[in-house]
Amino acid sequence: MRLYAPDMDEFLGWMDSQAIRYVVLRNAPAFVQGWPARGGKDDVDLLIDDEALDRIAARYGCYKKMQGVKCDLYDRSGSPTGAYQGLPYYPPKLADRLLGERERHEGGFWVPKPLPYLLGLIFHIAYHKAERSKIDRLDPAASEGSKYVPELRDLMARTGEDFPLTLTAFHERLKAEGMAVPYRQLAAILVNDFQRHVKSRFLAEVGNEPAGEMNLFVIRRIASARGQAQMLLEALGRDYEILVDKEIPWLTRLQTNSKIRGGKWKRGGPPVHAVVVFDRHPLPATGDEATPHPFVFNGRQFLKKGLRDEFSQITGLHTKHNPLHSTDNEAEALGHLNLYFSPDERESLYRRLEAIRAEMT
Repeated sequence: MRLYAPDMDEFLGWMDSQAIRYVVLRNAPAFVQGWPARGGKDDVDLLIDDEALDRIAARYGCYKKMQGVKCDLYDRSGSPTGAYQGLPYYPPKLADRLLGERERHEGGFWVPKPLPYLLGLIFHIAYHKAERSKIDRLDPAASEGSKYVPELRDLMARTGEDFPLTLTAFHERLKAEGMAVPYRQLAAILVNDFQRHVKSRFLAEVGNEPAGEMNLFVIRRIASARGQAQMLLEALGRDYEILVDKEIPWLTRLQTNSKIRGGKWKRGGPPVHAVVVFDRHPLPATGDEATPHPFVFNGRQFLKKGLRDEFSQITGLHTKHNPLHSTDNEAEALGHLNLYFSPDERESLYRRLEAIRAEMT
């Protein structure tokens, strides 16, 4: 929930008077010097007790942008008004520590104690911001220009923590605490990122960690028009386990054709079928085909070339009339599923993936 607090000290004091637990999530040292300007773009992010947002909105929801400091409020359980991309901002284990282990900062407001504060900050950096945080995926030296470094170093000194300032190290540290990003939250983050044309190598690698690989193929109109959609579907079924094959309604095509990444629809036409596949035994992506496609982790994806050649031989069309397109990896597939599948359909797919992976392990 976003609101604009005309006086931050009064707002936070009122929450204390109402026995509403809250914590300021980051930038505490800066806020000692003063709160962001009213009507400005800088904000204050807070984690709030469950069932408190209605009371807060009743008192402060009437203020407009230029009347107060921008505050983004998230609650522990991710209620409709306190969620991030429809889900809790943090996993429950981390949210409980942030709210349950808090202390008064020298600025007079509540913050998490140093270790949960650090864990909450690296969660935000790694998953909500990823490379946009300017923390490097692998190289600590390349992270030095990030605005987060001073606060990270201060927290690490206070907690005795010692790990590299990289996204990968943050992810490993959170996994050790059982606080890494949950699969469904990763999916929601990726949907939001792809809608804004943000592509993250780090999040792609996080999405590649579960056993096997889910991916998304789309069969294009040229294949359907030439009677070869079933041939392509059967060919995919020989190499993958097909989880869903859905004909794309014409209105959905109209609304989504410009949104799938990498889709050049001039030759081959727009998607007419969305096919979700699963590979229990992905192959390493190596060789000449892998070099120009660094986000493809599963070499089986390169079967598309053979299928395009086969389609060309059957139909007599030039190979530029591409009948088939796919996302590069599971993370990219997660970011695109919302184009063709409803929330209920996606939830059903996630449950099926969980069952398959549980069976595999």
